Amino acid sequence: EGQKQELQHIKSDVKDLRENAPLFAVECDEISNAVKRHGVALLGGKQSNAYQHAGIRGKVYRDIYNQLYREFGVTSHKAIKRGHLELATKIVGEYTLPIVLSETINVVNSQIKFSEM
Repeated sequence: EGQKQELQHIKSDVKDLRENAPLFAVECDEISNAVKRHGVALLGGKQSNAYQHAGIRGKVYRDIYNQLYREFGVTSHKAIKRGHLELATKIVGEYTLPIVLSETINVVNSQIKFSEM
């Protein structure tokens, strides 16, 4: 009986360690890639004017990361706990642009490039 209880305690400790451990590098990359993929889509694709505009592109990526930081109370996506990896990627996928950024992207993407004239 004592051994069974000890084994349960050890299993519980291991599970707790696994969930509260920081992300591995490959998992950090998974979040970064999700941010990039969603950011590109929100900007209208890699060929869009908004994507080509480094300032707007940076604002979009920064706002997605800031949303993650707010949700998890961290200052880097690398500080998110392993137990929250799936939730973090879900949050990135469901992120929507603030109105001002969305309107800016729409205006910039509707402009014709001089090279197209």
